[in-house]
Amino acid sequence: MSSRPGTRVLVLGIVLVVLAPVVLVGGLVVAWRAVVGERVDVPADGRPHVVEVAPGEDQGVWTREDEQVGCVVLDPPPGEEPDETRHLVDTDAVGGELTVNGWTARNRFDSGDGSLVLVCESTLPGAEARVGPVPSVPVTVGLTVGSVFVAVLLGLAGLVLLVVGLVRRSGSRRPAAPGGAQG
Repeated sequence: MSSRPGTRVLVLGIVLVVLAPVVLVGGLVVAWRAVVGERVDVPADGRPHVVEVAPGEDQGVWTREDEQVGCVVLDPPPGEEPDETRHLVDTDAVGGELTVNGWTARNRFDSGDGSLVLVCESTLPGAEARVGPVPSVPVTVGLTVGSVFVAVLLGLAGLVLLVVGLVRRSGSRRPAAPGGAQG
C-alpha cells in the first residue's frame, strides 16, 4: 500500500494535538476531585452522629473559617455504643493551613473501615463540621503541573509533526522543472 509522503506523520500530529487537551482536562479533573471530594456535614450539637466515608483514606474534619467547632472522632466496633475513652481515633494536625471554599481543614485521620461516629460541639447555634478527604498538597500540585506539562509537550510535538507532514506532502506534488532539469 503506497500512501503520499508525510501522511503517517500528519495523522500522528493530529492525534497528538487532539490528545493534548484530553490529557490536560483529565489531569485537572483528577486534581480537582482530590480537593473537593465527597464530604459529609455534621451538626455541632454535642450528639453522636454516624458518618460513612471512603474506607482506608486520609480524611479530615473541616470547619468554616469563622466558626469555632470542636469535634471528637470515634471508631466503635459494629454493635457497640461509642465511648470516647475506648474508641477515640488518633488525629493529626494538618500541616500548614488548607482552606477550600471557606472551609478549613482542622485535623486529619485514617478513616479505618469508613464507619465513624463524630461528636461536634460549638457555642454558635447552627454551626456544623464537615468530614471529607484532606488532599495532599504536593500530590495535587504535582498532578496539576504534570498534566499541564504533558499537555503542552503533546501539543507542541503534534504541531511539529503537523508542519513536517504538511511540508513532506507539499514537497511530493512539486512539478518537475521544464526540460527535466532540477533546480
